[in-house]
Amino acid sequence: MPQEKSNISDSVILHKDKSGRIHITLENVTLRQPQDGTTLVDSFNIALQKGDHFILTGPSGSGKSQLIRAIRGLIDQGSGSITIPEEVSILCLSQKVDLPRTSLKDILSDGKEFSEEEIDQALQDVKHDKLRQHLPINQTRSDHICALAEKYIARAIQHWENKILVCGQNDTNLLATEIKSYIQNNLQNFFPETLAVHFTEKTKKEISTRIESAFKNEIVNQRKLAYGTTSNSSRFSTAPQKLATQISKYILQGVAMDLEDAQIDGSTLSRQLSGGEQQRLMFAKILLQKPDILIMDESTSALDRTSGKALYEQIIKALPDTIIWSVAHDTNLIECHNIHGDLDGDSKKISVQKLPGLTLFS
Repeated sequence: MPQEKSNISDSVILHKDKSGRIHITLENVTLRQPQDGTTLVDSFNIALQKGDHFILTGPSGSGKSQLIRAIRGLIDQGSGSITIPEEVSILCLSQKVDLPRTSLKDILSDGKEFSEEEIDQALQDVKHDKLRQHLPINQTRSDHICALAEKYIARAIQHWENKILVCGQNDTNLLATEIKSYIQNNLQNFFPETLAVHFTEKTKKEISTRIESAFKNEIVNQRKLAYGTTSNSSRFSTAPQKLATQISKYILQGVAMDLEDAQIDGSTLSRQLSGGEQQRLMFAKILLQKPDILIMDESTSALDRTSGKALYEQIIKALPDTIIWSVAHDTNLIECHNIHGDLDGDSKKISVQKLPGLTLFS
């Protein structure tokens, strides 16, 4: 049966409530196709309050996403009224993640102030360890810096072999001590400010001590390979501060270069992350920003059903007062919500059913 066509001059009225009350109210909302006036949604009424989690299901192309666009004020073809609060935080996520060409921190924070620790925790909560390693707070941890330094320690000893491996243990220990001192005093100077601020005195001491130890061990290993012994008798002709400075700079410049190569922005993420990983990143954004109203249009479509449901459960437990408006084909997500609307493709009516919702365990 062809769909009924109505006067396309009608429009949905969008009200902005200034009371500060968190709610979404739709009164007798009918939506129509802008092109020909075909009805998409017919006479829909719903009132969502703080803590309500609403999911809308229905056939593809039936108008579910258009209803979200009407709530956002992007379309108004139809009739009825929509009321949303004006001065509350609203976060809208779509099926396709559009990552801007900016830093990971900016992608997640949208200009709001969050600490590196808060961002790291949000990524950890959604099990996105692949991206955690790109945060400055994690890039500057001693384990990460020392792991990167290992190859440059080995290369430095090979490069200055004729000055290092021929010397006795006491002299090479002295060289290692000088390297430790230089790195501890100059570490932050080799990195951009975004990284340098994370090098505390404790971190610098730990990194320099571990590099000193790794340097000593690598000398023993390379000397044994080159000469079949772990110790020689030659001595440095002069105090080794100059050589220690050269080696320290070589190591730190190499580590800094590796960290710079590992920097990412939105365009890099789009290439490196799968669709599911990008959607998982958006759940970290939700946990970080804690919106009053969250609107999600097929925001787990690229994830497997188990992962998608687990992420939904996590945000509902973390944000129990947030209004959630979901559009999804995955019926597995219905039980995460306390209100279910189903859009009938023929009548264009939305039937609404109250559900128990997700049980929040303490």
